[in-house]
Amino acid sequence: MTPQMASGVHADTPDASASSVVQRIRGEYEEMPGLALTVRQAARLWGLEVPQSQRLFSELVDSRFLIADASGAYRRRGCPRCS
Repeated sequence: MTPQMASGVHADTPDASASSVVQRIRGEYEEMPGLALTVRQAARLWGLEVPQSQRLFSELVDSRFLIADASGAYRRRGCPRCS
């Protein structure tokens, strides 16, 4: 986990835009190719509200970076280690 993530993302703070939070989440998935998180797990890990986590994951799915698996976990699209 990156130092920025260890203390929580807190995207609701004025100086943290949604796009910077998305970039941080992308970075976590790039650093840990096998990472698979549910919305609730992501919210807890990154210090976000569940609805905010859902919106961010939706954005990452729409951009074709993540996919949601049958269990509801989000993982990187096309990652060879993520099957």
